[in-house]
Amino acid sequence: MNKVILKYSSNIESFESYLQKYIDSKEYLSRELKDSVSYSIFRGGKRIRPIFTFLTAQSLKVEPVKIYHFASVIELIHNYSLVHDDLPEMDNDDYRRGKESTHKKYGNMIGLLAGDALLSLASEMAFDDDFNSGKNEKIDAYKFVFNMAGASGMIDGQAFESRAENVNDYKNVIIKKTANLFRASITGTAKYLGTVRETIDKLDELALLIGESFQILDDFMDHENDEFYKKHNINIINLINEKKTHIEALLKDLSNEIDTSYFDELVNYLFSEEYIKNEA
Repeated sequence: MNKVILKYSSNIESFESYLQKYIDSKEYLSRELKDSVSYSIFRGGKRIRPIFTFLTAQSLKVEPVKIYHFASVIELIHNYSLVHDDLPEMDNDDYRRGKESTHKKYGNMIGLLAGDALLSLASEMAFDDDFNSGKNEKIDAYKFVFNMAGASGMIDGQAFESRAENVNDYKNVIIKKTANLFRASITGTAKYLGTVRETIDKLDELALLIGESFQILDDFMDHENDEFYKKHNINIINLINEKKTHIEALLKDLSNEIDTSYFDELVNYLFSEEYIKNEA
């Protein structure tokens, strides 16, 4: 595991304990549903989106533990989307993170319901936050998260993906399906912590670029869109380098307002040979 990820290992461990405790606090008649929910969210993964909430908080001089509740909501949403993505009616994948996908292990019905349960838990958890301080900021942040993940956000990107025919379509799918949850993690955290509007806007631009880059690198390494790139004469290496240059310029600008060193580390890793070879 990369040193950048290892740097947050203690946070990830305590974050997962926080999330597990919340999930376990719910009462279930169906043991199979309870097991499938836990299986879906704790079967592995680097917790990239929670890590981006942690480093955003740190860049704003806030300890990561203060953002665990908010990060949990985003991670629940992310994992619900993965569970549903794997279903036969969607991508029909039998494995996720090297283990059986939820529907493969528990059956299609429980697989569907496990995803539903994770999304419902995300909603419940948002309403269970402590709104005694920063009420308006927190409400705005949660609204932003659910907008990013909802019918006109991530879900719309998933629905449109198979119909993408040109470069603009492809970019829009990337933004909605992947980049929006990076925006939820980075921009949402800034909103949650009551950051000034100018900084929020710059962080949102950064989040969009990071999210796009993450998906483009993933597609590139999996050869998922090779034919699409060839058809539209897209030089993927040039595209990745353009994103990196834009991100570096934006981080330099943001360094006048926040401590961008936390972003520098993870962004450098994202574009490194190590990531491209071993992680993407």
